[in-house]
Amino acid sequence: MKFLKSLFYAFRGTVSCICDQRNMRIHLVVGTYVLYFSQFYHLSTERICILWLIIGIVLALELLNTAVEKTCDAITREQSELIKIAKDASAGAVLVMSVVAVIIGVYLFFDMKTVWRIISFLCNTPEYLTFFILSMLVSSVFIVVGPRKFVENIKERAELRKQLDNMNEKKEKR
Repeated sequence: MKFLKSLFYAFRGTVSCICDQRNMRIHLVVGTYVLYFSQFYHLSTERICILWLIIGIVLALELLNTAVEKTCDAITREQSELIKIAKDASAGAVLVMSVVAVIIGVYLFFDMKTVWRIISFLCNTPEYLTFFILSMLVSSVFIVVGPRKFVENIKERAELRKQLDNMNEKKEKR
């Protein structure tokens, strides 16, 4: 039972980070696209495992960065040089790994023939191009707005509609 609770808490922490941290959403979206487009490269099992590992490390570091920032904020909101260094260093860890991930990505994926094959595939298959464009739009909203704010906006609009409906019903009864 303790194991299941710990899994629940870990999942809750990950979801909370995704909902609250724009950079986590960016890493998640980029990682998803990288994994999707990697299928066009016919990578070996080892290289696919390296991709998963690198994406996992970037996401894990973003989780740790959020943990450091939240812990520092819980300790004090006052200006502190040590807190600033801790927050900057944890953000720097994510940056360093992200740059390394990009360098490895360029090494694995810089093949203009395959890039043109992907572009040609998308352009010659309207349904995939449409799906890709829609996925980019949804991904952009996911990154910028985030799932929590999106749901809150939907709830606010529903409440406003209820209020308007109630007002209209009252007017009709008069």
